[in-house]
Amino acid sequence: MLQIVGERWRQFKFDLTRKWALAADKDGVDDIVCEKYGISKEKWTQFCQTRRDPSWEDVRKKAQASQKQNTAPHVLSRGGYEYLDEKLMAEKTKRRLEEAAQSGSTGSIIDPPSPIRRHVK
Repeated sequence: MLQIVGERWRQFKFDLTRKWALAADKDGVDDIVCEKYGISKEKWTQFCQTRRDPSWEDVRKKAQASQKQNTAPHVLSRGGYEYLDEKLMAEKTKRRLEEAAQSGSTGSIIDPPSPIRRHVK
């Protein structure tokens, strides 16, 4: 439950930053945000100052660069660990068959692959 609350809080701060804090130079933005979200003027100006600070901008750019490198934002698909095991075993079997075909020993019996090691998952 607390994890969900933390995620929502970070998403709220992200939305405030993206939609309002970085565009707060426009006229009337401060009043709209304070009225819409019930934030005091002092808290809002403090929030905007932290978001416009060059050190925070460096942290933001670093986080964006590392997030851009993330090719798999999820841990597993709907199949769970059982499906992952089957998928990895199928890949190992396919790789062994391809290696056997390249070496020309297609007539021999190919041993089944060993189970997937824990750290591969």
